[in-house]
Amino acid sequence: MGKPYHTHSRVRRTNYHWLFLSRVLNSLDFNREDTPVANDFLQGELKKITQDKRWEFPLNNAMAAAYLLAHFKGENLKIFDMSKRSALCDFNVVATAQNVMQSRSMADEIASQFRALGTTVRSMEGYGSADWILIDTGDVIVHIFQDTTRDI
Repeated sequence: MGKPYHTHSRVRRTNYHWLFLSRVLNSLDFNREDTPVANDFLQGELKKITQDKRWEFPLNNAMAAAYLLAHFKGENLKIFDMSKRSALCDFNVVATAQNVMQSRSMADEIASQFRALGTTVRSMEGYGSADWILIDTGDVIVHIFQDTTRDI
């Protein structure tokens, strides 16, 4: 009769790995403001976009948000100029995400990068369900939809 597939040493080793992984994950504080989220390349590209002389102030933030959404594989990106139609904001940036993790990652990165650039993120709505996440920065409002929610 052969040995069973799971021997005691293999089970102990697997349990040790899960214990180690859970300790590492519990030691991380994902809500810290100073936690670097993006790499240096992405931060450099966003600085180039926001300091580009071709675009004025609110448009450069909208372009930076669209760049971030595209970097996180957002689909069906749109930038709407609302400056002559609404006093609520100057630009709406709309994107589609394929799943909850992707939409939350997009929202986290936009909030983190805008704070790093000195732009105040006034509110973030819908993060819990992640069907429709709205990020309000004052002059630019970013909408991140799930694919099924945007079709409605």
